[in-house]
Amino acid sequence: MDFLTKEEKKRLCLSPQTLEGLRITVYSFVALTRKLLQLPGVHAILSEKFTQDPLEQYFSRQRASGGGNDNPTVAEFTNNTLSLQVSSDASKIIHKSQRGTNTRSKRNISDVDLLNSAELPKKRRYRSTEF
Repeated sequence: MDFLTKEEKKRLCLSPQTLEGLRITVYSFVALTRKLLQLPGVHAILSEKFTQDPLEQYFSRQRASGGGNDNPTVAEFTNNTLSLQVSSDASKIIHKSQRGTNTRSKRNISDVDLLNSAELPKKRRYRSTEF
């Protein structure tokens, strides 16, 4: 890397903030792993189970439900939380009712109008003709 200038080499490195965050993460993980391995019955630690994905997904859904509002009030955030919980519960109910059905026939939660109380069309009955 002798062909790079000092400034170019500096740009190839991680920022001091990123390095500090990485150090904190590694030291914290090592300390937590040592503590967990001291618990009775704990023989191994699966590092892949340490993830923030569910938290990031939750806040992603919060941002999406807020529309263009980047700074929701406490009331808006609470309302969004309630809406997300209701839609999650409704999704679970729909998926439970569809167990054992063909996967092609499963409907998406967005296809279901939960507020529509109109009567569903009745299934047509066929009469058997006896001779």
